[in-house]
Amino acid sequence: MRDVTRESRKVAKRDSLRSQEDLIARFWEQINFLRSSSAAFDKGDEAEARRLAVTLRIFFIHSQKSKSLFEQLDIGRRITMLNTAEPINPRNLLPTFGLVMVRMDAGGGRYIPLLGDGPSLETSRLLPINRWLSRPVGKRGTKQWSRQELITWVANSDGGAHIDSQLDPEHYELSRENGMGWQFSTSDSELEPIKGDFVLASIRQIAYEVDKTVIRHVDRGDIPTVN
Repeated sequence: MRDVTRESRKVAKRDSLRSQEDLIARFWEQINFLRSSSAAFDKGDEAEARRLAVTLRIFFIHSQKSKSLFEQLDIGRRITMLNTAEPINPRNLLPTFGLVMVRMDAGGGRYIPLLGDGPSLETSRLLPINRWLSRPVGKRGTKQWSRQELITWVANSDGGAHIDSQLDPEHYELSRENGMGWQFSTSDSELEPIKGDFVLASIRQIAYEVDKTVIRHVDRGDIPTVN
């Protein structure tokens, strides 16, 4: 006897596969999410970086149960990513901010993304996606972290897609305890820590790199657009 149930499941699975057109539409939907959250972050809503981390995870991070959207669309092998991170000098004992800088004003200092103050597409080194994701982009002491770690820290455990009861210790120090160690002097000669979330500012800069990369490769015809 035929296993009708098994055959039905096979047909249902085949029929439910996403079309290329649907994947392309979802890609541009996520790009719009990335751009709207980036704009909100730039207007002062730092928490929007948590939404950015989820979109970045959808684009680039693989798991046992799912493929990244870039892989599903076979985009990764055709493009190179904008790399705006400050190079790491292993002999430099000072922290390397990588994707972030400190802005000083009358209210003190704050960690902010580099945005256009980093290297441009014309002057920066472009990297394949895997190297761009895994290459360290910041350090303090002997500890370093990559874009992939920054994305998964926020998306997986700090309010992007999940809120875990315990954070990675490195993530906690960088985001909650001014782990980079910089301080500013007040008018009363008191030392105050730099404000802002170093990790969320880094996430915003990664989103900037992605947006500029997509614009470049759409213009070159490497990324499909919605018809």
